[in-house]
Amino acid sequence: MIHRGHSPLTTRHPPLAIRHSSFATRHSPLAPRPFWRFPVPHSIVTETCEGVADCVDACPVACIHPSSSKNLKGMDWYWIDFSTCIDCGICLQVCPVEGAIVPEERPDLQKISQ
Repeated sequence: MIHRGHSPLTTRHPPLAIRHSSFATRHSPLAPRPFWRFPVPHSIVTETCEGVADCVDACPVACIHPSSSKNLKGMDWYWIDFSTCIDCGICLQVCPVEGAIVPEERPDLQKISQ
């Protein structure tokens, strides 16, 4: 739509290349995915988690919860609610513990606190 008082080349919206930049599309958690890739929640490996909790603060949907017990290392640990997780991967990016979060649903590696 053209604004009144502006030249006919001035439009309300920026050019398509600016509105839909490839960077924003690739790095957005809500970016469209190929039809063959269905979102799969991430898992926290219970015995590897050291209870740092950076993932808890970073999670946009609050699907990471504390446990009521300690793991084999004697540390607090967290678990991901698979039904709430949107597979954004932010937890994987912010976790400083190598191998504590895996990018797949692995109930065999992640205990769920009752």
